[in-house]
Amino acid sequence: MGYPRAVYAVGQVIAAALVVGTVTSARADTCESLEEAHEAAPSPASLTQLAECYEANGKLASAWTAYRELAGRDPDPTRRQDALARAQALGERLPRLLMRIAGPRPDDLVVKLNGLDVTALIDVDTPIDLGTHDLLARAEGFQDFTRQFLISREGAIAELDIALVRPGVTTVAPVSTAPPLDPVSPGGKTNRRAKWGVACVVTGVAFLGSGVYFAITADKDVNRGIGIAGIGTGAVLGGAGVYLLKGTF
Repeated sequence: MGYPRAVYAVGQVIAAALVVGTVTSARADTCESLEEAHEAAPSPASLTQLAECYEANGKLASAWTAYRELAGRDPDPTRRQDALARAQALGERLPRLLMRIAGPRPDDLVVKLNGLDVTALIDVDTPIDLGTHDLLARAEGFQDFTRQFLISREGAIAELDIALVRPGVTTVAPVSTAPPLDPVSPGGKTNRRAKWGVACVVTGVAFLGSGVYFAITADKDVNRGIGIAGIGTGAVLGGAGVYLLKGTF
């Protein structure tokens, strides 16, 4: 009975992981739906739902901004107080981005973050959501400055020096004493793939070990067959895990 129970337990772990991934995806889809609903018919209720969805998905800066808006505009004093308390609670967890211009600043400089104009936020310590971001800085007579970076740490301040250079000129990137921005993995690989790879390897080892033990100690052909099946399952899962992990570290 030990082996079937072990297989059942491992199966439950895998099922739980699948549910977590599905729920996370569903939450993200829900936030997009709430954004559309709020844009179509803005109200304190829809903004509250959107702020809660942002917070649940780790978009702390977006949630903080929404709660602050509610604290200033909601006609209900109780909800205003609640929104203010939530914004204050998120304050210490907010990651922040400090953008600076390395060298003279062109008068016509335009800086966009994820497609939004953030030129006015140069040299300003600005809350930013966790996740991957794309930055573009452009000025006449200079090469475009582009950078993709990952914000993954709550409460940290990431510094980004924007170095504008003339066409045909190469420069050495300035050295910053601040914690470095997290690089984006090549080819769009994410930590999710690595996590699934580790899960497959661990599960495969569990199946393989149990299968070998059962195949050796079994006194009936059917039980020995179950053990051999466990070995095969473990080998497949382990191989899948190694494939998923390839190139993610």
